[in-house]
Amino acid sequence: PITDPSRQLVEARVCRRIPRTQGEQRPQKVSENVLFIQYDLYRQLIYKLRVLGLNAAFGLTVQVSLGENLIAAVATATGCYVTALPPPALIRISRNMEIKDDEDRVLYAMQQKIIHASNTNHEFWQNRIQSYYYSQDQQQHRDHRDHSTRDRDTNKSPSLIKSQYSTAPPLHSPNPAETPNKTQQQQQQQQQQ
Repeated sequence: PITDPSRQLVEARVCRRIPRTQGEQRPQKVSENVLFIQYDLYRQLIYKLRVLGLNAAFGLTVQVSLGENLIAAVATATGCYVTALPPPALIRISRNMEIKDDEDRVLYAMQQKIIHASNTNHEFWQNRIQSYYYSQDQQQHRDHRDHSTRDRDTNKSPSLIKSQYSTAPPLHSPNPAETPNKTQQQQQQQQQQ
């Protein structure tokens, strides 16, 4: 099942500069760049899905526009969390350089926000999945309990119900003389009154 609120628009954008060339070199440069543009688009889409805590994309469309010295591409898809697929991996950003100036501080703060958003979304979907399965288990337990109670009440045959509440002797008796018939019981009751 696809969880309803999980459907989100996911979009990736890539621009590449093409050197100005003439003649047959231009198509060659464009075709060389298209492969890298596709790779960058898909990688960006995967990262965005991971940040959102989603694990699938449907309805993927890719649009590529070619200008004189620029190629622009946009990939658009509907991101979803599908419970049958494994959850997305958490984003980890490693930093090799020290923080030296304001630009480094801004980049570091941005990295921390991305990591926090990824962790928060991942926890949200894990909790939602657990609560969904917990509610399903509870519903199945209630249905099973109701069904077994209903079966227990309806599966009793009339003879069993009668024998449970009746004071009459069993149908087969070792000695028929020991089992009083109905008229004898009525006579005994009248004498007691």
